[in-house]
Amino acid sequence: FMNIKVILMDIGGVVFLNTATEKDFTAMAKLFGSKIGIEPKILDSVRKDFLQESMTGKFTNKDYFSEVQKRVKINLPLDIEDIWIDTASASIMVNHSLLEWVTKIRKTHKVYVFSTISSLRFSLDTKLDIYKWFDGRYLSTEMGMTKSNPQFFTNVIDELKIEPTEALLIDDQDKNINQAKELGINAFKFEEKH
Repeated sequence: FMNIKVILMDIGGVVFLNTATEKDFTAMAKLFGSKIGIEPKILDSVRKDFLQESMTGKFTNKDYFSEVQKRVKINLPLDIEDIWIDTASASIMVNHSLLEWVTKIRKTHKVYVFSTISSLRFSLDTKLDIYKWFDGRYLSTEMGMTKSNPQFFTNVIDELKIEPTEALLIDDQDKNINQAKELGINAFKFEEKH
């Protein structure tokens, strides 16, 4: 950590151990669908159909549930978003030991959330108050682009007024690790120990 000034940390698959894959979302959709009487595959298909827009802040939770309602042709409960958040947040597995490490490392380094997320995931993060553990956040929903765009990385480096070599990315996806390295950013692949 000699010349590292800033740590950029992914959330899904790193801080939340079970929100990084399609399988994780399908499991949550199954739970949520059974609670509100809707086929999970409908919930999943709406999410997939609008995923890019949702991850770049162009498709909100309200848009999501209104599209679900169109497809199922029944009126959803008025508190549908709260039901989603309560259902999904109850099944989130938080990596508490990593958050303890974040608390310690923040005494000497700035640590920021650096994540591609959907609007549905943003509402979970907010409900679980996950951002309080960090010095700030860089989210695809707020930046209008995902981590697959190198500009996501360079905008953050520029805003933080640091050199790429002064940043460390902690992420669970090879494509993000490789992207960081190509830009001169240090990168560590997080892998859950079983």
